[in-house]
Amino acid sequence: MPLSRQYALAALLAVFAVLAAVVLYNVLWTVFLAVTVAYLLAPVHDRLTDRGVPTKIASAVTTAGALIVAVIPLLVIGVLTYQRRENLVDLVRGLPADLTVEVGDVSYTLAFESLQSEAVSVIRTSAVDLAQSMPSLALKFGLFVLVVFGLLVRRQQVSRAIFATVPRRYHDVVTALHERTRKTLFAIYVLQVVTGIGTVAFAFPVFYLLGYDYAVTFAIISGLLQFLPIIGPSILVGALAAYELSTGAVVSGAVVLAVGLVVIGALPDLLLRPRFAGEATRMPGSLYYVGFVGGLLTVGAIGIIAGPLVVALVVEAGEQLAADTH
Repeated sequence: MPLSRQYALAALLAVFAVLAAVVLYNVLWTVFLAVTVAYLLAPVHDRLTDRGVPTKIASAVTTAGALIVAVIPLLVIGVLTYQRRENLVDLVRGLPADLTVEVGDVSYTLAFESLQSEAVSVIRTSAVDLAQSMPSLALKFGLFVLVVFGLLVRRQQVSRAIFATVPRRYHDVVTALHERTRKTLFAIYVLQVVTGIGTVAFAFPVFYLLGYDYAVTFAIISGLLQFLPIIGPSILVGALAAYELSTGAVVSGAVVLAVGLVVIGALPDLLLRPRFAGEATRMPGSLYYVGFVGGLLTVGAIGIIAGPLVVALVVEAGEQLAADTH
């Protein structure tokens, strides 16, 4: 194919890709997440095809396996939460309507009645809200599955199309960016699991030493909450501190809040994520953390993946440029 025609088709592809991003904006992050998951599942798919499994069957098995691993824990958590919603309502209603805190000769009265009513309303309507959003979630979930499956089936064609639009002398750069992307995505997804497990290890001694009877349960909940961006296990720490304050245990509430936010809420992210990220992605842990926090604050939850990935690609492009200048 003549280079002029090749570049024209590449430019046309870029134009239509931008147009598709604008038109499909509401599902753009769903597609992005599906692409990253397909990238991560590619080695598993390759192992199946190398053993003689047909491409479509290998793609279906790989996609189904990934969905089972990811969805079942979420379903279990959702079902347990739904079954225990009345217990949560009783717990919230059992808290005092106001709390008086005395500091020296000065007393402060904190009113919780309005917060209690709002919390009960949120707990009771959460199931209804989820049911109302199910059609949209189902469509996005179906799109996610189709994109992952389609990319795995057509992975070789996509690879050939990308290399066909890039001059041969730059193929090594494309390969380097591909490897960097693969390692970074692997690090991101695995690190999330590692951080969750680390949070359990950090949380158990804290809850045990603070005298909670359900230290193991609270530690496991903290690890699961690590998968929620921004709030994470701090929501559990805050709830326990509020409960201690409501019973008049001001010192205990302050200790739970201070120690919990630092040891359970912050340390796993600050210690585990940068260290293991640096080893897995071949870039400084500080840069990974910049991408993680910056992406989270800029584009929301999906920024946990997009932020570090963009930073990793910038680092790789810089290394390629530096190598060419010598």
